[in-house]
Amino acid sequence: MNKILLIEDDHWLGDSYRQILTANGFDCQMVEGAELAMHKIDSSLPDLIIADVLLGDHTVVPLLHELQTYEDTRSVPVILCTSISAGAGELTKQLHSYGVVAVLDKATLTPETLLNTVREHIHAAAD
Repeated sequence: MNKILLIEDDHWLGDSYRQILTANGFDCQMVEGAELAMHKIDSSLPDLIIADVLLGDHTVVPLLHELQTYEDTRSVPVILCTSISAGAGELTKQLHSYGVVAVLDKATLTPETLLNTVREHIHAAAD
């Protein structure tokens, strides 16, 4: 079973994503912030990370940077889910060196889009 770490500070939205993923066979753990995410990653390396860009008063970028400094976490693909939708393609390009493989717009995100994106990048990471 593929392990997904979900980093989302909106409980309702995070629970929605987690329910979609677990109902489709993924082992999904959720945390609210970057510090908790690092503890979770240290205890059990996920196959994929889904993260909100804005986490309270911070962004996820320092966590992405930290993940790139360790050999075991460098190759974990990251999908960003954000309401900062303008220029998602450009944001993906800019953050590709941080492991970001896709940026999804929360305002238009459907369960199918979330699942398809997760499946695409989990399979790509396994190859």
